[in-house]
Amino acid sequence: LRLVLLFLILRIAALRRIFFPSHLLHLLLLLETTTIMEPMSSRGGGLALMAVLGMFVAVGFKFQRMLPTIPPHLLGHQAEFQEGLLSETLGDRLMDLLKEMKQFPTNAQDLSFYNTTHEHIGEARALSANGTCSHPYLIPSPDRTKCILAGRVDIARHFLKTGGIDNLREPYTRMVSRLLSFGTYQFDLGAYSLTSKLFTDDKFVTLAKKVCPSDKQHLDPFQFNFIIQVPGQTVATHVDGVYFWGATRFQFPQWLLAAMKFSNLFRESFIDQVQVVGYLHRWEPTEERKGRFVYWNKKQTEEKNKWNTPLEVLPIPLAGSAVDGSKTIHTARVYWPSRDPPPIRKGEGAVLTYRGDERWSIDVDRSSEDGSEAASSSSSPSTLTTVANYTTDDLRISIVYRARCFTDEEEASKFRRQITDEKQEGMMTLEQILLTFGSDLARRGLVPNDAPDYILSMDRLELAILILDTYVQYPISSSVWMPFNYCMAPRLYPWTRSVLKILGLCGSGL
Repeated sequence: LRLVLLFLILRIAALRRIFFPSHLLHLLLLLETTTIMEPMSSRGGGLALMAVLGMFVAVGFKFQRMLPTIPPHLLGHQAEFQEGLLSETLGDRLMDLLKEMKQFPTNAQDLSFYNTTHEHIGEARALSANGTCSHPYLIPSPDRTKCILAGRVDIARHFLKTGGIDNLREPYTRMVSRLLSFGTYQFDLGAYSLTSKLFTDDKFVTLAKKVCPSDKQHLDPFQFNFIIQVPGQTVATHVDGVYFWGATRFQFPQWLLAAMKFSNLFRESFIDQVQVVGYLHRWEPTEERKGRFVYWNKKQTEEKNKWNTPLEVLPIPLAGSAVDGSKTIHTARVYWPSRDPPPIRKGEGAVLTYRGDERWSIDVDRSSEDGSEAASSSSSPSTLTTVANYTTDDLRISIVYRARCFTDEEEASKFRRQITDEKQEGMMTLEQILLTFGSDLARRGLVPNDAPDYILSMDRLELAILILDTYVQYPISSSVWMPFNYCMAPRLYPWTRSVLKILGLCGSGL
């Protein structure tokens, strides 16, 4: 009871942002542990208790350092929702186009759709002997020659550590499979006449312009996606790919661009955009399927809850939403949470394939010993393993349109030239971005301030994690006493694995 009371006191103190010195916490827990260890030792429970306490202390310390407040510049932006955005005829034709595309890799393979000058900021590590990446945040590079931070490690890291909007408490492998939804990135909007017509439709354009600033009403469409989630999957809390004058996903990792936006250090170069999402599935939202769109947009002055109560929108068939997802934090609740996510692993390269007659399958190439080879249309059918089967009605399907907001076509053309020619005036360099972060980190006392270039000499993986920890403030739930996914503990503290198994927590997969 004393231990429970102690953790409740720490929880209340943390909510009020009153933090105790680490040595005091150690002392309190040591005293409490000492008083109850002796009577338990005869039953062999002492070591297990110590392990559990150690896990909670470790998680608790991280919790103290990670109470996020959504930055004010990421709140209070325009968001629009419209039922019947897509007609039934158009919805059917878009579904036909989706099926013609046939194969959809996971979103972890986004770099296969475009090239980035700096795939990493210098954190690359060698692949392990079996061709995999042992570090939980590193994945094989597109050419599978090294391990680099996942392009959206900011998203995955937060989801794995906190359990996301649904407060999931699951092992690493199961959490990863929930994140690996499927889709395709299209940067040539003229490649399909159907989508070209949709994106110039008056109703569609009017909705999009409501989100752009009043002085930036010229839409510059640059991308559309099909996004498909199978039962058990979700979209983790995130901001969309951020664009700056002189810095885009074609030059730098997307996690770095997200950190730049969170930091507000590059606000003068930020480019507004709009994301319009249309739902193509035909099933009606139910409590069983869930899968609601969630976003945070309330000013903190409107409520006392520092995490901000999110707003939720049902995924109504053929309805649409419009928001600047690069400055409004958003997510989705787990789709069909009563069903298991597909059995796919990090770096495995799973592909969702349309088989005809409204049937779909997830296929992976596990012919190599380590199971790291990516499945693709070029893989031999004999080497592909089907790990899950679905019908069209099982899937949560959306089409996503993105456009940048400019004052006129001249400004839009100037920006597009930067994308295609990095010698254009105003381009940022990696060193310039890191030094900007370095100056602010020094001001915060997080790195030495007597050596301007110190930031460039740091281990780049440590630097990346420092930047993520300092600036990327995705919200966490205040509805649970421990807003951390303790089932991830074995990835950070391997000794906790046996304890969690003994206690029957987290199920299989530890």
